Amino acid sequence: MTGLLIVLVLIGLASAIFSSANRDVPVAAIGAPNASVVANISDASGSNTASTEAAGAAKLAREQARQQR
Repeated sequence: MTGLLIVLVLIGLASAIFSSANRDVPVAAIGAPNASVVANISDASGSNTASTEAAGAAKLAREQARQQR
C-alpha cells in the first residue's frame, strides 16, 4: 500500500508541475514571428501550392530569404 501511495503522490506532483507550466505565458523574443499571425497566413487562392511542387520547400526557403532582405 505504501508503494501505491508513493506512485499516486508522484503522479499528482507531476500533474501539478505540467499544469503550472502550461499556464505560463510564452516568452516573446525580439524579432520572433507572432504565432497567431503566422497561423492565419494563406494564399490568395486558399490552396497550399508548396506541397504539390517537387521543390516546394526550396522555393519557400528562397521566398523567405528574399522577404528578410
